[in-house]
Amino acid sequence: MTTPVWFLTLPGVMTLDITGPAETLKLAGKTFTQRYIGPDVSVMTSTDMMIAGILQADYLTVKGYTDAHFLKPSRVRIQHAKV
Repeated sequence: MTTPVWFLTLPGVMTLDITGPAETLKLAGKTFTQRYIGPDVSVMTSTDMMIAGILQADYLTVKGYTDAHFLKPSRVRIQHAKV
């Protein structure tokens, strides 16, 4: 059985913030499955690189996160949870 890891992929993300942890988890073998989720199916990174194949989320719950300014309120709802 593998452990799912979800990367929240937002417009303007630093490429290394996605690829660094993703490469590390990939080197762990078949221990983890990696998925990418965000408000759009593709995003432009801080270095103008396009990342595509992102699972578009209509709803997103982020445990302990209290600021939703980066999300499109018409498509995404944040449910606040205590840590």
